[in-house]
Amino acid sequence: MELVPVGVIHSPYRVKGDAPHQRRPSPTTSEIEIFPEYAEGLKDVAEMPHLIRLYWLDRADRDTLTQPTEPD
Repeated sequence: MELVPVGVIHSPYRVKGDAPHQRRPSPTTSEIEIFPEYAEGLKDVAEMPHLIRLYWLDRADRDTLTQPTEPD
């Protein structure tokens, strides 16, 4: 399988440990940038009741099958 990114998430988190654990609320804002060649795929997205985002965490540990529920 080949994964092809359609955009990128810009966030203030530069170090893996700085990001909120397990989707906990955060006062910071991140921005999703969709590459221009895929922008048409978001036509009428504002009319949808929700949006599902699938993303690849580029700094995640790929050597484990499970993750702890709380930070160490």
